[in-house]
Amino acid sequence: MIKHTFYTDGACSGNPGPGGFGVIELSTCLRETYSSYIESYSLNYEYSERCEDTTNNREELKALLHVLKLAAAHPEEGYIIYSDSAYAVNSINDWIRGWAANGWVNSRKVTVENVDLMQEIYKYIDLDNYLIRKIRGHDGELGNELADAAATGNSKKREELIKRYHILV
Repeated sequence: MIKHTFYTDGACSGNPGPGGFGVIELSTCLRETYSSYIESYSLNYEYSERCEDTTNNREELKALLHVLKLAAAHPEEGYIIYSDSAYAVNSINDWIRGWAANGWVNSRKVTVENVDLMQEIYKYIDLDNYLIRKIRGHDGELGNELADAAATGNSKKREELIKRYHILV
């Protein structure tokens, strides 16, 4: 049973260049008004890191790795993780087992990009309490927009989203 819903995003200016990643746990809740209850959102978890010299793909992977570590710490709880990175999602869901079996070499006989992160992620691959799903990026999905704000360090965007959607923090 899914207990946690996370949104992740990685960002980089220059690629390579300075960047970071953001992780958001967002849930729906009922908020009491004067006469009734309305559906609202609760920001249950927020984390970000910055890096001076990185790539977008590295930051996307670091964000997913962060949530996988949380899932490993709480194996009795279910996690669904949304990412807008096809590279990161496909790497973990489809390719990583084959790369590990082939000595971290891809089909072109070249060492897999971001091999250090892939090897770290691989330690968590057999957990059975998570699902990773691809979502469209920058398409108005609230969780993705908040993760983007965290990844880019855009506090103005974060505050605007919290205010617009009446998010409980």
